[in-house]
Amino acid sequence: MQRVAILLLGTLLPTLSAADGFAASAAEIEAARLKGVEYLKSQQADDGSWHYEGHAVGITSLCGLALLENGMSVSDPVVEKAQRFVRRNLDDLKNTYDLALAILFLSRVGDRDNRTPIRSLAARLVAGQNVEGGWGYNCPIVNPGILSNPKSRPDPPDGPGDNSCTQFATLGLWVASRWGVNVDDTMARVGERFVSTQKEDGGWPYRHDVEDQGSRSSMTYAGLFCLTVARATRIRQLQSDSTVRRRLDEPDETADGPQSTTLLADPVFSKGLEKAGNFAKGINRNSARYFLWSVERMGVMLGLPEFGGTNWFEKGATALVESQGEDGEWKHPSESRGSLSDTAFAILFLRRANLGSDISRLLEGEPDRRFQIVSREGKPRYRRLTDALKAAKDGDVIHIDGAGPFEMPHLDLDKSLTIAAGPGYTPVMIFALGYDDRGRRLRPEDDVNARHMLRINKGTVTLEGLHFQFDPPNVGYGLPWAAIVLNGGNLRMLNCAISESNERGMVPVLMDQAGSLVIRNSLLVGGRAALELTVNGTQNVTLENCVVFSKNAFNVFQGSGGDSRLKLTLDRCAVQARDVFFFPRLATPVDIVCTGTAYKADWMGSKMLPALDGHEGLTWTGSRNIYDLLRWVGADGQENTRVKDHRSWDRFWGGTDEDGEKRVIPFAGRRPHEAFTHGIRGEDFEFAPNSAVYNRRRETGIDPLVVGPGNGYSRFRDSFQYREWQQGDAGSLAVSP
Repeated sequence: MQRVAILLLGTLLPTLSAADGFAASAAEIEAARLKGVEYLKSQQADDGSWHYEGHAVGITSLCGLALLENGMSVSDPVVEKAQRFVRRNLDDLKNTYDLALAILFLSRVGDRDNRTPIRSLAARLVAGQNVEGGWGYNCPIVNPGILSNPKSRPDPPDGPGDNSCTQFATLGLWVASRWGVNVDDTMARVGERFVSTQKEDGGWPYRHDVEDQGSRSSMTYAGLFCLTVARATRIRQLQSDSTVRRRLDEPDETADGPQSTTLLADPVFSKGLEKAGNFAKGINRNSARYFLWSVERMGVMLGLPEFGGTNWFEKGATALVESQGEDGEWKHPSESRGSLSDTAFAILFLRRANLGSDISRLLEGEPDRRFQIVSREGKPRYRRLTDALKAAKDGDVIHIDGAGPFEMPHLDLDKSLTIAAGPGYTPVMIFALGYDDRGRRLRPEDDVNARHMLRINKGTVTLEGLHFQFDPPNVGYGLPWAAIVLNGGNLRMLNCAISESNERGMVPVLMDQAGSLVIRNSLLVGGRAALELTVNGTQNVTLENCVVFSKNAFNVFQGSGGDSRLKLTLDRCAVQARDVFFFPRLATPVDIVCTGTAYKADWMGSKMLPALDGHEGLTWTGSRNIYDLLRWVGADGQENTRVKDHRSWDRFWGGTDEDGEKRVIPFAGRRPHEAFTHGIRGEDFEFAPNSAVYNRRRETGIDPLVVGPGNGYSRFRDSFQYREWQQGDAGSLAVSP
């Protein structure tokens, strides 16, 4: 009934908005967003494009980007067709809008093959910046080599261009900088442009060279956006070269607190923000969706729920719910049919997509108190992780806003918590010996409680975006070190890394009680095994899109419990080890489900089988796996010679390994066995380009762009799949506790 009332009143009062007391509900907003998604999907042509006269690449990129930001998978046929169309039509691309949107879309897809076209498109934008720091409609086609050799760049074009093209070029180049394109000088000129062309009322026009052209709503937000990107670029430049800053005796511009506060206090920016607030008050059902998208982008990026006292999302979302067409489209005010660009902008607004999350992080800066309970009222901060953990209650979320390294001496958790990297940070946690109640340093050679970094005893603990560097001291001999011990409850790890470099024989994760372990987009590097499991009760272990690089991959030992069972699931992983499945004298039933995983090992399992010619209690279900093995399987180190290739492997398990094959796997990093370091990245374990298995990367092996902390975590956190993870669904990783 509320929906009907809003629609009826919208018909009678075209400018009715949230300010008048009528605000769309969360359910209405979500329904409108999903309906808009379906409309865009329905309008895609057979060749993968969407139609906009003269801008096929631009509109296809915009629609594809909007769908990705609204939860569509990069492997969805709609996205794959769109990407193929865009990549086929880049050679002669000159239009500034099209160039920028193509960069946004190809970057969001995240395929490593898109690096070359992104840099090529960025080179055209760099060459297209005019003498006044802006862009016009077109850019020259140039050799991408100008990015590394600025002296080879053509002279900048004449003319001021316009602020609409300029904000698109600015966004496109910022995103391209994530792929290694240096935009420092380019963004400095952008900042100078908007500082020098601000109108008296604080806003910006479409073209500053047109006499008497007043400030416009979208262009004012464009000016604020471009100033923000220029500031973020400068901060990043200073952070990347503190040595140069000291040599020049230049003040540290990042040292005076959050740069978002500094930016808001800047006289040019604050004057523009005041004008932007006036424009936000006028949001209604007839507002241009391009304007709404500009508002949303700034609000999300700066973390501002209001502009000029106006709740921009509530007002804008209500206006969009009121004005949506029956088929899910939003029509441009000057057109009678549904507008693809308007619909794309609308669902980006409703999704609150943050296309500049890394900008948000740069503006925030690194606080003195780096451990924050973000789920608590007031979001209190603490100087030490131990203090935050003591203050945290069951279900709290702790962010670590700093790079570290931070010492982690034998922490025990007995409640459900989430400990995550703050946006843009890659916290490094290092092992350190702790102290007992009397202040004496613990002796791990005598005390089993001093051999871990983190132990979980009950509850559900979630770890996100953290790098655990576990290099135990040289004490004792053969001590059973473990970075994380799961002694009860459940553990969920997202985009983490656990690594060693001093060959003390640790294990990244040790699990010895009933519960569930879910690891996604992570790296387990080093030690006697990546996972060591003692089977007690019902245990569910799932790894998705993970790198497993250890002496043994999975050590599984018999527990004391009589009624026990282990389910081990691997999905799209890369495994390199001497011995993958090491199950000495194991009598407990184990079910292994493995999909799209690449194995490079001496043995698949020298002690995997309970008997040389049988697998009683042990089941295997596989699909699309690739095996690069010297030997396959055995019992107590004795080889079952009947299993010598994939066909015999499949027969041994009763025909349960589908579409697998034995192939040579050259991982890109080409690391020898047991060459463990803390610097290993996901990219080291993708298939090497030009190898025979490279064409299988869509269905087998890892997606390196979302593996590990840092950039991998940032990319995943910006995706729709992260929302599922936060809700505990985690997609295919749902397991029973």
